[in-house]
Amino acid sequence: MIKLLPVWVASLLLLLVSCKPPALLQKTESKKVLFGLVDGLDSLGLKTGDLAMFQSTTLNGILTQTGTLAPYTHCAIIIKGKDGQLLLLHTTDNNFAGERIPVLGEFKSRNGVILTRFENSFISVNAGKSGFYKRIWILPFDESLAERPGNETLMLLYQKNKKYPFTTSKIPFIFSAFDLKLFDRDLLSVTDDESMFCSEFVHLLLRQSNIPVTDDQKTNEYTPKDIRNLEPYKSAVPFVFRFKDGRYRLVSEKRNKK
Repeated sequence: MIKLLPVWVASLLLLLVSCKPPALLQKTESKKVLFGLVDGLDSLGLKTGDLAMFQSTTLNGILTQTGTLAPYTHCAIIIKGKDGQLLLLHTTDNNFAGERIPVLGEFKSRNGVILTRFENSFISVNAGKSGFYKRIWILPFDESLAERPGNETLMLLYQKNKKYPFTTSKIPFIFSAFDLKLFDRDLLSVTDDESMFCSEFVHLLLRQSNIPVTDDQKTNEYTPKDIRNLEPYKSAVPFVFRFKDGRYRLVSEKRNKK
């Protein structure tokens, strides 16, 4: 004889079976990484060709700042779409506490050369308690020196270069502020390969867009500091964002030139 379980017992078992603790834990964990925490970004009148620069406080970021003797740890080119949407063209490991910024036009996010929404780079990895970046600078392109790169040009260059992976080597940044030569040979010179880091990619983009930039060293030896000092951005007075009260906010109108 088969005994039927009471209705309340059967309902409880059904509820327990339907629960998936790993998925729930994963959902809770993902809430620690928040994207798009920014106010006032759309009010700045940004244009294609402007430069975004970042200062992270990770170990790699500290090594980069120490090696370059500058606060910059990442850089990217801004693209303003026809619909007014602000995008970033850059190369990055795209890893923020295990989460990745979505890549436009692709179902699966990845690292390397990517196109993303600019607002998604305003990140917190601890549920909004602090910012992943200490500061974010935006430097307008100096149109008195050259014509801005166009959207079509940059998108074609994106398609051309998005196959290249992100480099994981920090040697170019760690030693960039120092010269070590023997018999006129740079002992700290970096071997060129298909992988790229952020400033190498930005310099390549500007060159391929026929923007007049200095070319006194190999492209893969340019650091974020070097990009900041290129002619189209050298004299720019940046917009500066800092993290405060759960959001990245524009610093006072007294924008410093650092």
